Parts: sequence; structure tokens; C-alpha cells
Amino acid sequence: MNNSKEDSAVLMSIHPQYVKAIQSGDKKIEFRKRSFSKDISNILVYETAPIKAVVGYFIIKEINIDTPQKIWNKYSNVGEITKEDYFSYYNDVDIAVGICISKYISFSKPVDIKKYKLQPPQSYVYLSNDLFKKMVNVGSSK
Repeated sequence: MNNSKEDSAVLMSIHPQYVKAIQSGDKKIEFRKRSFSKDISNILVYETAPIKAVVGYFIIKEINIDTPQKIWNKYSNVGEITKEDYFSYYNDVDIAVGICISKYISFSKPVDIKKYKLQPPQSYVYLSNDLFKKMVNVGSSK
């Protein structure tokens, strides 16, 4: 993907059980109801309560958009979600977005987003490339 100064990454809220599955490599796709309107190559992972911090990021391999049934048929074996929970999540929409994970990078220490005047996003929020790099540097430092 093409990175511009402003459109490099998003901060995405993800529940702890799914973060653990991404970190272990078992979950290779993140499911969402809507796609990005900008070219995004990295996703900072904000782990929701009880951690409430950015714990790492992943590089996007590809993004697939299709019906919930077709995305389920293709990715159910690497999604780490039950069929019941998946279809409950997509109950009110006709489009499913599958964000395939190329590589996950864990931070050595969690990053508090309040330092950057950010609120935990409902789903995700766009970040400038500069802010993405700052948060990666802070999370990666010993």
C-alpha cells in the first residue's frame, strides 16, 4: 500500500481474547463492519479493559470485502470467533470486511493513549504517520 504522511495507520479497539489470539498467531484476520476510506498499512492494537492501552501493532496483508457468509466461508478457520458470535456481529449489515494480518509486533510496554490526547475508539481512528511512529517508539523502548 502507498503510505502518505497522513494516512499510514489506524488505532483500533480490540477485546482482550482477540488480542491474545492475534499475539499467538492463531487469529490471522480481524473482522469489521466497515472498511477504511484511506490507504492503511498498519493497525495499532488498543486492548480494551482491563488493559486499556496500545499493546502492539500489525501490518495489513490485504483487506477483503464481501458478504458476511462469503467472508466466513473463506476465513472462519483463522478468525478465532464462533459462528454464532460472528453472525450475531454481522446481523444488521450486508457487507463484511476481513483485515488479513501479515505480521504482529508486540510492544515491550503498553502505551497509554491519553498521553497523546486520544480516546479509545469505538471501532478505529486514523493516525498520522508521525503519531504512529511515536507510539511504536514508546512501546518498543525498554
